[in-house]
Amino acid sequence: GQVAAPPPPPMRQQQQQQHQPEMKVTPTNKKSSERKKRKTSSSSSDVSSSSSIFAAPKSKKVARASTPSKLKQGSNTPKENAPGTSISQKPKTPTFRDLQLPVASFSIPSNENQATNPSANSAAQAAPPNVLPLPTSTKVGKSWVPVVKATRVHPRYKSTFDFEKEIAGEIEANKCTSDQDWFQPKPFGSWCKSNPQAIAIDCEMCETKCPRTGAINSRALCRVSVIDAENPSDVLLDTLVKPDWPVRDHRTWVNGITEEHLKDVKFTLEHAQNFMKALCSDETVIVGHALHNDLFALRMIHNVVADSAFLFQVKDAENPLNSTCSLSDLTLHIQKLDMPKVHDSVNDARMSLINIVKGWKDKGGKDIEAIPRTNKERKSMNPLAPAQLFCHRIPKICQPEHLQSLFEEHSHIIPAIVNPVEFGQ
Repeated sequence: GQVAAPPPPPMRQQQQQQHQPEMKVTPTNKKSSERKKRKTSSSSSDVSSSSSIFAAPKSKKVARASTPSKLKQGSNTPKENAPGTSISQKPKTPTFRDLQLPVASFSIPSNENQATNPSANSAAQAAPPNVLPLPTSTKVGKSWVPVVKATRVHPRYKSTFDFEKEIAGEIEANKCTSDQDWFQPKPFGSWCKSNPQAIAIDCEMCETKCPRTGAINSRALCRVSVIDAENPSDVLLDTLVKPDWPVRDHRTWVNGITEEHLKDVKFTLEHAQNFMKALCSDETVIVGHALHNDLFALRMIHNVVADSAFLFQVKDAENPLNSTCSLSDLTLHIQKLDMPKVHDSVNDARMSLINIVKGWKDKGGKDIEAIPRTNKERKSMNPLAPAQLFCHRIPKICQPEHLQSLFEEHSHIIPAIVNPVEFGQ
C-alpha cells in the first residue's frame, strides 16, 4: 500500500562521471568486455583506414608576399583581432617631399639669370574625351578655374595640346615604345590634399639621337624646375636631367647647360615623372608659358593648365586671336623687366606665373591689354627687313657661300646679302 518515491533528478554528466561506481570484473562480464574492446579497436581501425583513403589532398604551400611593415624586434606577433579591437592603420603614402631622388642642382653662374629692369639699365584617372577636368575640389584650385577655361578657349589650344597625336608621332618616330612611356596624374583625393594645388613649371631641352635606330629627339628633357604657385619663392624641384640617349646638341646658347654639367647626373626622366606623379592630381593647376613643350618633354598628359601664351593677344597682329606672344615680350610689358639671354628654368617659371597673376588673374580676365612685339619693332629699323629671311638650326659645317648657292640652285633667287652665320657657343 506504499507509494514509491519519485526517482531523484538526473545528475549532470560531470557529477555522474565523478560518482560512477566501479564495475567489478567477473568471468562472465570479462569475456563480454574483451569482445567490446576487440569490436571497438576493429571499428576504429576501419575508420582510420577509410579516413586515410578519402582524406582531402594536402594543400600546397602558396608563396605570399611579405608585409611591407616588419614588427619591431622583441614584439609579440599580433593575433587575430578580437571583437572591438582596433585594426592597425596602413602606412601613409609617401608625399613628393619624401621621395629620395638623385637631384642634380644647377644654376647659371651669372647675374643675367634673373629678369632685369630695363629702365635701371638704361634701356621676364583620365577624364573621358571632350570632358576635361577642372580644379574644383580646393579653394586654390577654384581661384584658377577662370584662367584654365580662358586658356582652353584659345583657337590653337586643341591642336597644340593634342597628346594623342604627339604620342602616335613619338611611337612612329621610334622616340618611345608605347603610350606606357607617358603618364597621367591620378584623380584628386585625400592623398594629395596637403600638396600644392597650383604649380608653375619650366623645362629645358636638348637634342638627342638613338644609337640603335638613329631616331632624333629634339625635345629631350635636360632640366626641370617646379615652384609653388601660391609661394613663388618655394622651389619644389630644380634639377638637371640625364637624357636617355646620347646628346647631339646641348643647346648651351639657350639653356647654359654643357656636356660637363650632365656628365655625372643620375636624375632621369623616370625620376621626374615619379616626382610629378607624387605631386600632381588630375586637378593640379600647372602654370607656365607654351606649356605643351614642357608636358611633352615630361611625357605627361594633363589639361588643367594656365598658359600665358594663350591668355594674351598680340598687338597689331594680322590675326590677333590666333597669335601668341613670347615670354620676353610679356615680361617686358607687364613687369617692365628684360628677360636674360640664357634661359633659367626657375626664373622662366616664376616670370610666367607673375605675368598671369598680375596681367590676367588679378584683373579677373577683363581689360587685358594686347602685347606689342618688340622684335617686330627692331626689325622695322632695317630697310631690308621686309625681304629678310631668318634661317634656324643651320648645321655648324655650313658657311655663307653654301647658303648662297643653296638659294640660287633651289629658288633661282640670288640673295643680296648673306650675313655671317652665328652659331651658339
